[in-house]
Amino acid sequence: MRRVLATAVIAAALALPGSAWAQGSSLEPVPGQPVPGNPTPAPADPTVTVPPAETPVAPAPAPAQPEAKSQDKGLAWLTIGLIALAVILVAILVVIALWRVRGWDPLWLRRWRHATAEAGWRISLGTAELRDFVRLGR
Repeated sequence: MRRVLATAVIAAALALPGSAWAQGSSLEPVPGQPVPGNPTPAPADPTVTVPPAETPVAPAPAPAQPEAKSQDKGLAWLTIGLIALAVILVAILVVIALWRVRGWDPLWLRRWRHATAEAGWRISLGTAELRDFVRLGR
C-alpha cells in the first residue's frame, strides 16, 4: 500500500505544471525574466501609465575557473575499490608463487588437475570421432 501511495505522490508531483521537476529548472528565478505564476499587478488607476521597468544590467561574468579535478575532492569510491582489488590480487599471486616454490601440492589440487586433463582428453576423442564421421569417403 505504501509503495502505491508513494508512486501516486511522485506521479502527481511530476505532473504539476508548477513543479520544478516538470519544468526541468531550478527554483531560483532568472534575472530579467518574469517569474511564472507571479503575474505583474495591474495599476489601480487606468489613466496612469507605468513606465516599463528597466532591466538590470547583469554583472560581467567572472573568468572561467577550471573545474575541480576528482583528485582535489579525494579518492572516489571506485578508485578505492580498484586499489583494494589490485592489492588482493597481488597478495593471492604472491601466495601462489610461494606455494609453487616450496612445492606445496595438496591432494585436492592433484585430483583436480587429473580430472581436467582427463576431461580434455575425452573431449579431444569426441571431436576426433566427429571429424571422422564428417569426412568424405568413410
